[in-house]
Amino acid sequence: AKKGIYVIGSCGFDSIPADLGQMVVHRAMDGPVNSIETYLKATTPDDEPGAMINFATYQSAIYGFAMAQELKTIRKALFPERLPNLKPKLIKRPAVHRSKLVNSWCIPFPGSDRSVMMRSQRARYHSDNRRPAQISCYVQISSLFYLVLTMLMGLVFGVLARFKYGRALLEAFPAFFTFGAVSKQGPSRRMAENTNFELRLFGKGWQS
Repeated sequence: AKKGIYVIGSCGFDSIPADLGQMVVHRAMDGPVNSIETYLKATTPDDEPGAMINFATYQSAIYGFAMAQELKTIRKALFPERLPNLKPKLIKRPAVHRSKLVNSWCIPFPGSDRSVMMRSQRARYHSDNRRPAQISCYVQISSLFYLVLTMLMGLVFGVLARFKYGRALLEAFPAFFTFGAVSKQGPSRRMAENTNFELRLFGKGWQS
């Protein structure tokens, strides 16, 4: 701060669509927003084999899981003042649920969207003296089969990422631990160009 340097974090797909999206919700609703739920959908070409996720993104996830507890401590130090207890309370949906909003199976989104969105909500409250919104983020899964695979992969991934040798295994054999979704070579150009992401936000509040 003394040198006038501003560090911008999460300025890629994580989490610009979610952070800008919540601003659109606040502006579009005629009154205070009580809650915002986001649903992320990713689609890839069925006829293109190979990896779908970049290896560097995979590595970021590994060390994000590994440092989760340390991150909680850092956040508490950065944001010691709690946000107000808002009502009506946004009830978290089940870990696995079928959403009528997007007509899809869904699980909680493990990425950084919610933490980035909450940082903006804190700014609304502490800096602008405006009511913050409650946030929940989910990701859509195309079928029960892929839901089971995702949960299995997430379970193994979460356990191994906690340990040094586990992280080494995850990095050494990405295709094995992700059922081929990740490789060190990364997605093909055609896969990258034809992969699509869609983020839908649902806000609830009151008219002013």
